[in-house]
Amino acid sequence: MQLNDPAIEAVRKIRHKISATDGHDIRKPGKHYKKYQEQLKATGEYRFRVGRG
Repeated sequence: MQLNDPAIEAVRKIRHKISATDGHDIRKPGKHYKKYQEQLKATGEYRFRVGRG
């Protein structure tokens, strides 16, 4: 694995932008991702597994 993998850097940039919108509050990213998941579910294009395994 490369230390400076472009794909990893791209993900980190996006996550940093999301974090910045909430003032880098460690509790808020989960809320952001939950809201995004609900938006994806509403499109009917995606399905999500419930539970483990």
